[in-house]
This record gives sequence, structure tokens and C-alpha cells, in this order.
Amino acid sequence: MSRLGRVIKSEDRVVSTLAQYQAILVETQHKYEATIGKPLIKSFVSRADWAGLKKHYGACRSKIGPLPFFKACFEASALKEARGYAVVIPDPIEKLSALLQLQEFHKTTLEVAFQVRDPERLLQLQAETRNSVAINLLQQVYDKMQQK
Repeated sequence: MSRLGRVIKSEDRVVSTLAQYQAILVETQHKYEATIGKPLIKSFVSRADWAGLKKHYGACRSKIGPLPFFKACFEASALKEARGYAVVIPDPIEKLSALLQLQEFHKTTLEVAFQVRDPERLLQLQAETRNSVAINLLQQVYDKMQQK
């Protein structure tokens, strides 16, 4: 086998190993979220231990992200804490949905709506909300997207 052939075969093994590692990492994250993450988050929320929750978020943010923290705080009507997690949600659709649930209608929400770049998803979010201000905001963003 030529040297080039050995290098290509070696690169294929590295790519294959990397894909396996990523699959294991994703599986581990899902197991953590289901078995430890969510119950622990709910424990902090039920005790209104916001400092403990924030500390736990800092320790496991890469494992499960801010969305479960937002959901737990929102369900417990801890809106100030929920907003803190909503603004750091990386997915624009999930972030927009969270901000609309919090009835946050300001410049940040508008900017996130423009980041979605999917007019059909905006219409879906519009159909899911019952707030007239949110409906109008999403309609304005949708109309501007259609003009481009």
C-alpha cells in the first residue's frame, strides 16, 4: 500500500472514531438529562434555591443546556429566573418561543425573531401564542421576511 493510501486509511479511522465518540457523548448527555439533570433542577426549583440552581447550571451547562432550566423556572412561575435562562438559549426558535412565553416584547425578542429566518416556523409560533402583542410582532417579522 502506498504512503498516500495509508494516510487516507488512517484519516478514515480517525473520522470513524470521532463519529463514535460524538455518538457516545450525545447518548451520555441524554442519559444525564433524564436521570440526574431534570430531577435535580426540579429539586432546586421546588425549594426556590435560585443560587443553587445557578451553580448547578454553571456546572452542567454543556451537558443539557439552558432550556430545561428555563422550563422548570417558568413552570414554577419564577419568571425573573426563567428570563435569565431564556436569553442564553442558543437555538433561535427555542429562544423566541421562551421569550414569547415570558411575554417579553422588546428589541431582543424582535432580533431573535429575525434570526429564525424561517417564515413558516414564525407562522407556527404565531398560531401557538394567544397574546395579541406577540401575534402582531411575529406578523411584522413575517411580513418583512416576505418583502425580501
